[in-house]
Amino acid sequence: MLSQSQVNEACHMLKRDGQEVTIAKVRKLLDKHYSFFDVADKVLLYKEDAKKAETIAKQEVVQPPEKKVLGLGAVIDKVLLSCALREHKEVAIKLKEKLQDYIDQEIKTKIHKYEHEIKKIRQRNDHLEVNYYGSKARFEQLIQEHKLLKEQNYMLQQQLQKAQVVKNHRVTEESQQQKPAQVRDYQTQINLLNAELCAVYDVQKQSIVVKMPPKHKLEREFQKGINSIYLRANAVYDFATKFWFLDQFEAKTINLLVRNNFVISKELAYVLQKLQG
Repeated sequence: MLSQSQVNEACHMLKRDGQEVTIAKVRKLLDKHYSFFDVADKVLLYKEDAKKAETIAKQEVVQPPEKKVLGLGAVIDKVLLSCALREHKEVAIKLKEKLQDYIDQEIKTKIHKYEHEIKKIRQRNDHLEVNYYGSKARFEQLIQEHKLLKEQNYMLQQQLQKAQVVKNHRVTEESQQQKPAQVRDYQTQINLLNAELCAVYDVQKQSIVVKMPPKHKLEREFQKGINSIYLRANAVYDFATKFWFLDQFEAKTINLLVRNNFVISKELAYVLQKLQG
């Protein structure tokens, strides 16, 4: 705010230099920081009654030292000064304070927000850490259980092998006790059966020998061989003897022959008994 004291001082300088006191010259000495009307009233008072102007100047409240405008305030002050605002320094300081309060509040808000986010992340990390150690403990437990199961499986396999050996030994003994007293070759078996449809067992080749006339209804199944869902055996026709030789057979193979009125030898009946047992 322009004081009477400032105007009086400018007027004294003009008079001392022998110049006429005018409003324009006083404004120039004051760097034109003040409006024409603010300067005019005080200059006219000085020119009309210099003593009264001095008295008013003495009565004016002594203004505190002007604050220095620094940093952000200095930037604002330059902008306001370029706009020729009369009280640019006071406005700059006030703006700086308001802006500083706003910036401080924004920083505080952001800090609070980020602290909250960090807290949530830490809680999530703590939860993940708990899950990790829980999963790790469970994994180690499963490893131990797996090892135990492997050991139990090994023991069961050993017991199974021992039981299989005992069973095979018992089956061998039973076979020795139950097998026919005399095993005949397949030619002898066929000759003794003396039937058009017959099946015997070739002990040497461990195969079934089948005698049947051409174009029999089972001939197609024999030709399919292992691919037949009924025969369930690998079939080979011997043109020299005109017999079918079946290997890789099952009990179902022999039962198929029996259902189709084939006469089977005692040797083949014994094989069927063992397969069904």
